[in-house]
Amino acid sequence: MKVATVEAIAKLARRASTCDSVSAAYGGATSATDFGPLYLIPKPFDPRLLSEIAPAVAQAAATSGVASRPIADMARYKQQLTSFVYRTNLFMGQMFEKTKESVQRVVLAEGEDARVLQAVRVAVDEGICAPILIGRREKIELLNRQLGLKLPLRFHDSIDEEDQDGAQSFVEVMDIRNDPRYKRYHKEYFSIMARKGISPDTAKYHINTNPTVLAAVMVRLGDADAMLSGTIPRYSYHREMQRVASIVGMQPGVKFPAGMGLLVMPNRGAHFFADTQVTQEPDAEQLASITLMASEAVRRFGLTPRAALLSHSNFGSGPSPKQETIARAARLVRELAPDLEVDGEMQALTALNKAVRDSRMPDSALVGNANLFVMPNLDAASISYQLVKGLSNGMEVGPITLGLSRSAHLVHSAISTRGLVNMLAVAAVEAQHLQAAGGTPRQDDPCTTASSASLDDPGAPLFSTAGSWDDSVVSALNN
Repeated sequence: MKVATVEAIAKLARRASTCDSVSAAYGGATSATDFGPLYLIPKPFDPRLLSEIAPAVAQAAATSGVASRPIADMARYKQQLTSFVYRTNLFMGQMFEKTKESVQRVVLAEGEDARVLQAVRVAVDEGICAPILIGRREKIELLNRQLGLKLPLRFHDSIDEEDQDGAQSFVEVMDIRNDPRYKRYHKEYFSIMARKGISPDTAKYHINTNPTVLAAVMVRLGDADAMLSGTIPRYSYHREMQRVASIVGMQPGVKFPAGMGLLVMPNRGAHFFADTQVTQEPDAEQLASITLMASEAVRRFGLTPRAALLSHSNFGSGPSPKQETIARAARLVRELAPDLEVDGEMQALTALNKAVRDSRMPDSALVGNANLFVMPNLDAASISYQLVKGLSNGMEVGPITLGLSRSAHLVHSAISTRGLVNMLAVAAVEAQHLQAAGGTPRQDDPCTTASSASLDDPGAPLFSTAGSWDDSVVSALNN
């Protein structure tokens, strides 16, 4: 067992640390975790020590016969140990396993970000996805060396047709400056935006300078299955979301995207909040759409969605125009998804406490405590999400984009390396889901795309909402 310990430490020392907290503890010095004369054993702050050394010792004890009760499932044991370090790991374990069912190509727009490269190292080691990095070749190669990540980089111009299968074990780098697909990409982007204020030269400029646009075009054309962007902010979230939605299109019947945040809280489990990103003052139809999209996303985590549409009012106790809007949204959701556990309008405490809810509405369709909270507007969603996160010390996963025809997510610039790893898994599993459902972009359908207003007009509405629902359903609910 001592030998197993030494071998595990030696193996770990030769692998680059993918945790930003380790380098931060040493003033951000990358040499502090690069194997060599100054780094012979892992640092005491390295979170991998627990999940690597303990399983190695346990396995040696079982192999030698010393252990009277050997661990039956070593992979699960390692996962449990990792959850002590990364609190989202135990919850995300099922999602990580799903990614291995069908490996998806996920393009990361900010390939020159150290956190992105560290997350890619984890993704490669754990088989979460086949990453594609957008960035300058020399910059990515330099960071790869400085961080000691030893990523097996492969550039598109060096991949032969006969070597395509073997290239899957490499990390592809998209350097648009000398990639032969450049012309195809800017022509495709212009074909989408030709009558939306974008000229051919502007299309070339965006493909050259905005990696979010480039990543979205790659996903649209099938050169990637999913995308992540946002670690290096260039434009506002809403402007970038509008561009992505215009390129990849919306799911059939969906008018606008939405954003959902997930908090994994100590002793409280996972709770989802929507819409934390997009619609400022949703009407009843929009709230219903947000609820349905968020419920589907919750199911991908292996959970049963229990949705509560929140308000200041409990089932009509505080009549107001907003209360009526939320109550109507709840009726619409029940009409469209009768098997979904959903109710509203209700106060937050009512959603969290079954006893309180039963005293107010004994026949509520929401049986258990809610795990999905649909907020009345963007202010309420953002404030409550951040407040709960801060007070509960909850670990964030997201934001998760809802409603697009392809798996495309815009993250926050403050996201950690582990947060990116989680989002790579979320993006990959959503791509699997969309492929299985046969979802395809519908850019030519004016009822399922983002607003055609100029992307450079700050006063233009972000997303049109007219005609997004079957008029007969809406009319029936109005009556």
